[in-house]
Amino acid sequence: MTDRLDALRPHARHLVCALSAAAPVATRLVLGQMLFFSGHGKLEHLDETIKAFIGWGVPLAGLVAPATATAELVGGVLLFVGLGTRLAALMLIGVLCGALATAHAGQLSHAWRIWDSSDEVPLLNDIAALPPLVFLLWLAAYGPGKLSLDRLLTAWWPAWRLDNPKPPSPAHGDS
Repeated sequence: MTDRLDALRPHARHLVCALSAAAPVATRLVLGQMLFFSGHGKLEHLDETIKAFIGWGVPLAGLVAPATATAELVGGVLLFVGLGTRLAALMLIGVLCGALATAHAGQLSHAWRIWDSSDEVPLLNDIAALPPLVFLLWLAAYGPGKLSLDRLLTAWWPAWRLDNPKPPSPAHGDS
């Protein structure tokens, strides 16, 4: 029995390696496309977007709405190609936290009652901004993966890496 398991181990390793390369790419592509089109739609219908932001109580809606739309559009493109992924993810996390604090505040205040199974209480995944926020947190923490422009850039310019595994060398006289 253990011989059979040992024979499968290399195949399992290959599968795990393939999945670890595919997961960040798939996450970036899906989120990038979603956020790009969300930002594009907001910019295309900016008057309606500003009215919606005003209705949600967003201060300075005339400035925040186009800034949010631009952040989604540009951040979506950056995620899609895997360029500046962690910084783009952090910027978009800020945008989605703003959405949770305003547009989704009512839903969010009820969704944490996980013991209540009534139809009036939304599930956490029913709140539109929450699932993408979770995936953006993952991208910010673990990076864009091997198949990204970030990865190519770090080969030529190691300072581009935000997760440099080598600690900085101590200054002279430090112990």
